[in-house]
Amino acid sequence: RRNFKELETGDMIVKVMQLPYTARRIVNQVRNSVLPLILIVLVGVGFYARIHWIFAGVFAAFIAIVALLFLAISLVMYKVYLRSSEQLDRLHDDIEDFASNLFTLYITDTVKYEQNRVEAATDRVRVLWTGAQLRAVAFGGAATLLKYGFVIAMIVAGIQLRRGGSLVSLVPVLFITLTLDSVLYNAILQYDDTVCYIADLHKLETFFDKTQAQAVAAPPVEREEKIARNGTVAYTGV
Repeated sequence: RRNFKELETGDMIVKVMQLPYTARRIVNQVRNSVLPLILIVLVGVGFYARIHWIFAGVFAAFIAIVALLFLAISLVMYKVYLRSSEQLDRLHDDIEDFASNLFTLYITDTVKYEQNRVEAATDRVRVLWTGAQLRAVAFGGAATLLKYGFVIAMIVAGIQLRRGGSLVSLVPVLFITLTLDSVLYNAILQYDDTVCYIADLHKLETFFDKTQAQAVAAPPVEREEKIARNGTVAYTGV
């Protein structure tokens, strides 16, 4: 008998069911957050440039900081979510293995050992997901600072222009600023969810790649052949 790992059919079915749902969530995030964000940025640049170049400069600086925040979320949260999700899957496997082999564990008197191993895996998952949520809160705090900082910067810029003799009207500027600020703030918060979904999708793709490689490496099923020879039956491939 050749030694090879059997394909986990149950786990494969679960992953197949998760794949379209995860992909759909990513598409919804792009449609509801990314595309409106791009449109808002274009509208903001055109509006502020028409009012005064100082407003356009402040808005451009704000967009640059937002882009850096998006980059930081991508680099940090992607790895955190991927590692946390993979560890959670391993915990599920450990619990399933513990439950399916419980009778054998009682016979071999290793129940306590396996129980401690599952508890240790549970602690690792808790630590990873707690760290992920703390990082998400930290990025949310940074987004909040940007949200109010942008409004304050625009108000200060408008006041300075008025003191300098400019006839700039602050009411439409403040209205557009608050609108853009709200959209950008929500986009930053939702981007964290998008990164989480992308990490899940990458995990699913890795699982299917490993499963395909495992299926290709599996030995062929040996056939039992019957060959009639002189009134008797000879068996081959047994």
